[in-house]
Amino acid sequence: MKKTRFVLLSGLLPLLCTVPSWARTSEPARPPIDFKLSAEQVATQCSEAQKSADVELAKVIALPAQSRTFANTVLAIEQLQTRLTQQVSAPIFLKDVATDKKVREAGLACGDAISTYAIRLAARPDLYQAYQAISKRGEKLEGADAKLLELYLINAKQAGAALSPDKRAEVTRLKEQLSKLQDEFSAELGNNTDSIEVTRAELEGLSDDYIARLKRLEGGNYVVTVKAADYTPFMENARSSAARRRLEVKYQSRGGQANVERLEKAIALRDQIARLLGYPNHSAYTLADQMAGTPQRVETFLGDLSTRLQSKTRQELQVLLALKQKDEPGATTIEGWDWRYYANQLKKSGYAVDGEAVRAYFPVDRVIRSVFDIYQKLLAVQFEEVSQADAWAPDVRLFVVRDAKDNAPISHFYVDLYPREGKFNHFAAFDLGVGRKNSDGSYFKPFAAMVGNWPRGSADKPALLSHNEVETFFHEFGHIMHQTLTQGQYASLSGTNVRRDFVEAPSQMLENWAWEPAILKQISGHYQTGAPLPDALIGKLIAAKNVNQAIFTSRQLLFATVDYRYHSSGPKVDTTALWGNYSKSISQIPIVPSTVPQASFGHLMGGYDSRYYGYLWSKVYAQDMFTRFEKGGLTSPVVGATYRQWILQPGGTQEPGVLIRNFLGREPNPEAFYKDLGL
Repeated sequence: MKKTRFVLLSGLLPLLCTVPSWARTSEPARPPIDFKLSAEQVATQCSEAQKSADVELAKVIALPAQSRTFANTVLAIEQLQTRLTQQVSAPIFLKDVATDKKVREAGLACGDAISTYAIRLAARPDLYQAYQAISKRGEKLEGADAKLLELYLINAKQAGAALSPDKRAEVTRLKEQLSKLQDEFSAELGNNTDSIEVTRAELEGLSDDYIARLKRLEGGNYVVTVKAADYTPFMENARSSAARRRLEVKYQSRGGQANVERLEKAIALRDQIARLLGYPNHSAYTLADQMAGTPQRVETFLGDLSTRLQSKTRQELQVLLALKQKDEPGATTIEGWDWRYYANQLKKSGYAVDGEAVRAYFPVDRVIRSVFDIYQKLLAVQFEEVSQADAWAPDVRLFVVRDAKDNAPISHFYVDLYPREGKFNHFAAFDLGVGRKNSDGSYFKPFAAMVGNWPRGSADKPALLSHNEVETFFHEFGHIMHQTLTQGQYASLSGTNVRRDFVEAPSQMLENWAWEPAILKQISGHYQTGAPLPDALIGKLIAAKNVNQAIFTSRQLLFATVDYRYHSSGPKVDTTALWGNYSKSISQIPIVPSTVPQASFGHLMGGYDSRYYGYLWSKVYAQDMFTRFEKGGLTSPVVGATYRQWILQPGGTQEPGVLIRNFLGREPNPEAFYKDLGL
């Protein structure tokens, strides 16, 4: 997931682990950012950044109409926004990662303020008229310059800059309300501490390592939280259906009715904004600047995929139901608390793939070192650790990225991969310093952060990763590379600032590496012996790859369809009822009674509203791009150089379709996507 923090531009190992020799280095310059801020400093820095932006804005506004040019207007506003974004990057990022609750709250307030500032700036009619005048004047603009002006015109129009003063003021007011709801929704999830209490008997099926790290109560029972590090292993391995059900109810109720109300208010506000801007609904408004372009194309795409998946999903669920009936004779349905468990049991029984046995071969130190080695070879770069990260939490690590050709530093990235109270509770890559060309012709070295929630190790055993977590690492680090290897001229068109329904494609493509035998050999090493995954186990793991693939894809299709329907059905939507209806018809797994899964669907309030389809849409292009590596070599520097040149470096300076055609040397097609699904 590429994490969008705010509106303007459009954001590892535990200390007990030994730092490997490959990562030690001298002290290269750190990124120009300070994370050691108090709540008061966050507020001050946020306020001063806006005041500085106001000074620069006044200079642009004061220019006579006849003297306006791309350089003194469009480029000046781009520079203003870039400086403002950089000045508030740390304060706003801290709302997701700070160890101090007061700092997180101050960061949240800063995010609200900056979102409001950005909304008002984009909606200014005087600037929109200036952009229009420059466009009509015929000033010769090419490449990134032309693309930047196009972006500013679209953003201004969608912000309401072309409306009458009354309607424009209304759009601005509604967007400010929406921004506040989005931040409150996110904060509700970040502060969630829900858990269940289980007996030792209810932990049957879980590994000793898992049980050892759980909090134990005075009476002898254990606490299992809804954090991913607890939730996923429990749902996959706990034999107690009753305990799984209790945890699933808690998990699918995160955010609660308060977040349901926020989401439904947001849907109503989005619909109202879209209609004020001349669109029939929010989906039409949102899709106007995406690859897909229109609701009709998205609806056709989702409908076609649903039709293709129905039969296979039904067949896969019948296989899981047969397993369940051995435990519960007379059972007629796979429930929400069943499918992960029986999918895992099927892999164990039918393919002899024991997830816990596989986990033993993926200690974090080995995985990270090996994955880094692969990316370094593929993309002709080198990663070196900076000895003192000077970051937001003690176990955060900082790396400098160097170009392998001349060893010159080109970017940095941070890694923060373990759970903390109040921390962002999923996996995401945050843009903290967006690459762009400086006024003196040099290039601003970008920096980003990968934030996750892997399970921690213990004093006598390192943290061990599931194969799914390894795959996620390949994915998220793909975002980091997209953000840090960019050569985009302008921040607004740099790195992952691409069409939203393309942004996941580069990272999704890189997930394929986690399924290749040679790569699995390279990145695995038993935490006790160092031996790589045995060939027999690799064969079974790969053979099981497409097991329940239709079920998993149908769940993604459910999320995409629910999102699309929420935002194309008018201002009043019963989000729970709609989710329940599509659960039956698409995923064919009924909604868990008395739950509100939409209340924790962070994508809907984090920039993916009416665009969640993009995960499936971009997967089409991801699998097609992968065919180039299949032919040329998974770690081929030659193919990697072409990938870096055409996919990672340009950012949004060219349309995704152009980039893909240049990389593939042909028109893209969906054949590899459907083949991967077994359809």
